[in-house]
Amino acid sequence: MSTTYSSAEPRQSRGLFMAAGSICLVAIVALVAFVGFALGAHSESTSAPSAPAHIHTVVVPVTPTTPAPSAVVTTLQQQLAQLHLYAGPIDGLMGPETSAGITAIQRAAGLSQTGKMNSATQTALNYYLANDLPGSG
Repeated sequence: MSTTYSSAEPRQSRGLFMAAGSICLVAIVALVAFVGFALGAHSESTSAPSAPAHIHTVVVPVTPTTPAPSAVVTTLQQQLAQLHLYAGPIDGLMGPETSAGITAIQRAAGLSQTGKMNSATQTALNYYLANDLPGSG
């Protein structure tokens, strides 16, 4: 026995399926909104009461910590000093004198002068160290 379908039946089924899917989606969104609202209202009702308006909160400023010395920066400072491009303390702290030494290497190598180390600056520094340049005089 063979069953024949008219061409309208698949369209009607698709339309019913889309309607059912839309109704389910709306129901899920409504349920999520309801649960979220219920939880939000519940958490507010059990929270501690806020402080009276006449009480002021005192904010204590946090004292900045001193940066820790870095072994990498210490090595960089020693290398820059070897090239006579750094005369500051070898303390492992990246400061204005260290940045100035980096800028000097970048200037000598024709690189963008950012005062920050990058791979091109490191390559130039290694080259100058191997050839005892640029401030050897």
